[in-house]
Amino acid sequence: MLLKYYDEHYSANLMALCLVGNHSVDTLEQYAIEHFSGVENKDLVPTDFTKGDALYDDSALGHLVKIVPVKDTKQLSISWP
Repeated sequence: MLLKYYDEHYSANLMALCLVGNHSVDTLEQYAIEHFSGVENKDLVPTDFTKGDALYDDSALGHLVKIVPVKDTKQLSISWP
């Protein structure tokens, strides 16, 4: 299912890239070309999430979750409707 989702929704024309660093613009451009030019442009049409089923139902909204980390990590993932 993950590969199906990838095939149906991941395309260069639906993505944006922002690079931030203390390098010159030319160097950042070269990094972007080197590392992201392989993302295929499938000319997909963006999904309209305002129609059809909601991504989250009422039972999944309005919850506060507190987590105590078990190791020192520098990763944060946030999702909201």
